[in-house]
Amino acid sequence: MYHEARSRNGSTSPGDLGRMLGEAVRLHRRIDEASSEVKGDRDKEMERERAMELVSRRIEALQEAISHGRARTLSDALAQTVIAYGIASRIDEDPDVNLKQACAELHRVLFSIASALEAHTGLTVKALGADYIMPAWADYLAPWYAPDGIVKLGLPFDPPPVAEVSTFTAELIRLEREYLDWLGVYDRACDLKENRGAPATLLPGLESATKHAVRKQREAMRFMSAIPGNTALDLGLKARVIAREVAEWWDDEDIGAGERACRALLDELMARAGLVRVPREDITPKHAESEWIAPAAAAVAQREPARQAAPVKHSHPAAA
Repeated sequence: MYHEARSRNGSTSPGDLGRMLGEAVRLHRRIDEASSEVKGDRDKEMERERAMELVSRRIEALQEAISHGRARTLSDALAQTVIAYGIASRIDEDPDVNLKQACAELHRVLFSIASALEAHTGLTVKALGADYIMPAWADYLAPWYAPDGIVKLGLPFDPPPVAEVSTFTAELIRLEREYLDWLGVYDRACDLKENRGAPATLLPGLESATKHAVRKQREAMRFMSAIPGNTALDLGLKARVIAREVAEWWDDEDIGAGERACRALLDELMARAGLVRVPREDITPKHAESEWIAPAAAAVAQREPARQAAPVKHSHPAAA
């Protein structure tokens, strides 16, 4: 009921992808405004939540694809300007943002916009001092830095419905989840060892947890490698796990040409499948309560004097 505006325009240009992004945003708004219509009907509420999640993933995939496109027309440049604003807002508003990675994304999009404006104005960025102000401009022109055609005709952005998921795809999804679960075990064990000051008596157990986590991650990756990739989604799932293993390629712009080429290929495979490398999850009420509200409430309660004093006894006038 929520997918009537889903576009099947397979164009690869940032401008056309931007129009699809606009459709997805408007669809997201309509689903959000439909909350009152399904209130009280648990099945419809769950359907609405699933639709919101799918459209949110579509929006993220489109934003990612637009950011990696090469602007050639003014429409392309306009679409990437919207993306650039979103990246700048994330840098300004999100205290946990990876500044180096976000700035690299912003530079890439601005370089693309500049290349389109250069072609349409006849004024070169070099004439404006780009050699000094934008020293990485030459790197942008390298083919591995801005791959063209990330999204091709007929490849969907959304994962297919469950009924259409093949046995291979379902197994890849399960193995990726297993990989991520063990990655979480590894991160928590390392945090306890290195940052939280775990007791020395527990360090051998945490060391065992990290070793087993690494072993099980490698095992999940080997199993995923052995499964044939028959669809864009299959290849995207494989690419995303590999991208997590070499995440430093997205954090460091001082990598070699070979790493840049591999990074571009992984980005393309994930974009074709409608996947994002690192999903940006919004804050939840539970997280806000546990991280900020509960500690503040506990601190205030410790400072306030006890209010359960014994009741005051008043003598009756007749007893005086």
